[in-house]
Amino acid sequence: CIRDSLNNETENLQLGEDKVCISGLEIPLECYGKGKYEPLKPAFLEEALGEAENSGLQILLAHNPRFAPIYAQWGADITLCGHNHGGLVRIPGFGSLISPQYELFPKYDAGEYDFQGRKVYVSKGLGTHTFHIRIFDRAEVLSIKINP
Repeated sequence: CIRDSLNNETENLQLGEDKVCISGLEIPLECYGKGKYEPLKPAFLEEALGEAENSGLQILLAHNPRFAPIYAQWGADITLCGHNHGGLVRIPGFGSLISPQYELFPKYDAGEYDFQGRKVYVSKGLGTHTFHIRIFDRAEVLSIKINP
């Protein structure tokens, strides 16, 4: 049975012969500041979660996709993010115009990103953020199938 929340914690599961580790990351609130970029400390993930699991599947739940490369570098095989809601306004064929932090053209706004075989999935979600609009930005529920 998995806990109802994983705030900088990891739950280890045995699914048949497969080991799965699910970690939940809570980053500092200043990393959500509007109109400014606040980086994560270099060793933040190791301090918050310890070392990533390397003998099984490591799944990371990390709300903010801004640090996607850091999540993959830490060792997450799969990272699930949201937060940007696909942007407040999307430009068809291009992507998000602005993030909830008022970052223009956020790099990780929605979809699948690959970092040398480590995947980061960013869902647009169902809700809105800051301004309650979605222009050219359909809501979604993300479904991912993981094969043994």
